Amino acid sequence: MGKRIYIIEDELDIVNLLKQHLRKKGYITESVKDWELILQEVDIFSPDLILLDLTIPERDGFFWLTKLRYLTDVPIFVVSAAEVDLNGVRAITLGADDYIEKPFNTEMLVAKIGVMLDRSRGVNLTTRVIEVSDVSLDTMTNELRYLRENTHVKLTQTEMIILKLLLININNTLSKKEIISGLWDGNQFINENVLNVNISRLRAKLECLGIAERLVTERGRGYRFIDEK
Repeated sequence: MGKRIYIIEDELDIVNLLKQHLRKKGYITESVKDWELILQEVDIFSPDLILLDLTIPERDGFFWLTKLRYLTDVPIFVVSAAEVDLNGVRAITLGADDYIEKPFNTEMLVAKIGVMLDRSRGVNLTTRVIEVSDVSLDTMTNELRYLRENTHVKLTQTEMIILKLLLININNTLSKKEIISGLWDGNQFINENVLNVNISRLRAKLECLGIAERLVTERGRGYRFIDEK
């Protein structure tokens, strides 16, 4: 069965264009029917990815982004005509997995969706569970577990890939360029500012497990994850 895409966009011509291109690729699509019931609709439709416009009726997209991120861990692509430098980083900070600026190339957007969904279902992840001493990362469920305390947190797809790269290269420093390349293979929007935001989010979740100090920033070089002390 095709992957399911939920579209939160108030411009019907854009909604119809997106549905047309996505359905050609075999995706199942749905868009907002009632702007007051977005969360309920998402819960019922159970999408694999959400497209969210920032400028929508009633409440802005940042409000819904925050609510959606509490509801689900599926990838969220924010689409907006707003300035990337101002709103893109804020969207990533609030939990978006990518930011696409209008006007966008529809075929490129669909390609980005395909790449993200491939990563979400574990394509090219030869090992599902990566375990390094007292840390275990499930790359299918995005669950990070601290084995000493038997505690866990749920990561976003982007956070999971970053940590996966660091765990595979345990105790070794990866440059920002290497991490960005590993995240998107050069095909998706991301820059150092967005990477920094995701690193901060990942560090906050590591703090919930009491192991934030294991994610080390090498100033001017990059990041590394160190083994237990």
